Amino acid sequence: MNKTILLRCDYFNGSGAGHIRRILTLYYGLIKKGIKPILVLDDFDGVETRNLDINIEKVKIVKFNEEKDAKEIVFLAKKYKTNIVFGDSYRISNYWVNLLKKSGLKVICIDELGVLDKTDLSINYTPLKNSEIEKRIKINNLVGPEFFITESKKLSYKKRQVKHIIAHAGGNGDYSNAENIYKALNIITQKLSISVDWVCTNEYSLKSLKKIIQITSKDRILDWVKGNNSIWSFYDIVVGPSSTSVYESIMQGTLPISFPINKNQLTDREDWLTLGHALHINKSELENISLINELIEIAIKKK
Repeated sequence: MNKTILLRCDYFNGSGAGHIRRILTLYYGLIKKGIKPILVLDDFDGVETRNLDINIEKVKIVKFNEEKDAKEIVFLAKKYKTNIVFGDSYRISNYWVNLLKKSGLKVICIDELGVLDKTDLSINYTPLKNSEIEKRIKINNLVGPEFFITESKKLSYKKRQVKHIIAHAGGNGDYSNAENIYKALNIITQKLSISVDWVCTNEYSLKSLKKIIQITSKDRILDWVKGNNSIWSFYDIVVGPSSTSVYESIMQGTLPISFPINKNQLTDREDWLTLGHALHINKSELENISLINELIEIAIKKK
């Protein structure tokens, strides 16, 4: 039996960092099980992979096309003599899945949107109301937060005075996607003399941040901390898009403030409440400055 699996993952400017973080966790987990994973990424300028000490194949992408991508995956499956593909991508649909299955491949996918009902196995880890879980269980084999892929350790929540806050802007680091929230955080923390660590993984991210806030002498600019799955536990509050960081923050006993920055982030406050996470700003509230200010102040002063 060939113990090899292809991991097709979104990792490009604008894709978000959650995909690659989940897949890297899965990658190293498979190695421990004696399985050889091959990570398949887009091949274009702007995506840094030199620091990733893993087996990588790159697919030439000008404009993503499911049919062309499926052909590349089938080619790689033959090259590595495997029949299993794991997909973590917002760009794929049942069309992509069916093309792979017609070629004799078994397809497993992360399916946060609940739209892939042709896979051999789908995983939807998003927090959902019980009624929604019942609807999706028919098309998703594994449903619920317990199937979230992470190496994060589960730590106890500790009530403490807020001294350390970290903020990030998701995968491409564009702080302008939630300008009102980062501005409010900057103003409130300056007023309360609280420092903030701002995650900027590239120059573009730093420029977008400097356009909307005033970085104080107490603040720090951080790059992505490689290999540290417990980074959020060092902070009292994590401010960023509703993504992998929210789950990890909750697990690490840190209070998250979250919000959507793209059309794929569909989970609202009512859903997040199933995990005990109330400090989520819904899409319809992103222009409500007074609500944003109040929520941030509540998080800081009443934590």
